[in-house]
Amino acid sequence: MYGVDDQRPVFSRVMALAGRIFIETIPQWLAVGAMLGLIFGGCCSNVFALEAIIQVEPASGSSVPCLPRTESGDGKANEGPGQAHF
Repeated sequence: MYGVDDQRPVFSRVMALAGRIFIETIPQWLAVGAMLGLIFGGCCSNVFALEAIIQVEPASGSSVPCLPRTESGDGKANEGPGQAHF
């Protein structure tokens, strides 16, 4: 490789290349795994928390769609998809 004669068998060279590719891409795969874990973990924890709230207090079911709203720095409410400003 790179002008040096590699005397290893083809299988050995292919496995070495596959190993280098695997080692070089580990950080990217870990980042993708962490990102997906945080996205789906956060979403699922919200669902479980809201279901627990509804089981404890069934009358709170109508307030559930308003819970994801947050305040931005300018004092205006950021609305989630399909939610009207009250």
